[in-house]
Amino acid sequence: MVNLKVKREGGKLYLYVNAKELHDMLDAVGATHTNDVYNDRPATVFAVVDAGRNQISTDSLLKREYPYKADLSRVYTEPPSIQNIRRLCESAHEQTRKVLEHYQPIDISIEIQKKVVKG
Repeated sequence: MVNLKVKREGGKLYLYVNAKELHDMLDAVGATHTNDVYNDRPATVFAVVDAGRNQISTDSLLKREYPYKADLSRVYTEPPSIQNIRRLCESAHEQTRKVLEHYQPIDISIEIQKKVVKG
């Protein structure tokens, strides 16, 4: 549903996110977007990656660019280890689940019955 790649280019580390399949699913359930980003996104305190927890932001998964490219040199003060990059990529599963739960349609129905008492 989400394809992540981390690549070194020109001495910098970049994260590539292709979430087209996720976006197709969100569109099918009625999630709206303005330009290249979804409206009513889940709340997050970091825009791309939380470097302290090596976790991708839900905002990164909701950019309608294929692929969305983020410069990780702006996030990490030191080059991340292979293990931290692996954690970052694996965090996409949990973050995708958060996005899907946030946008899942909720059906609410109310049935009112009137009871007539004869007396």
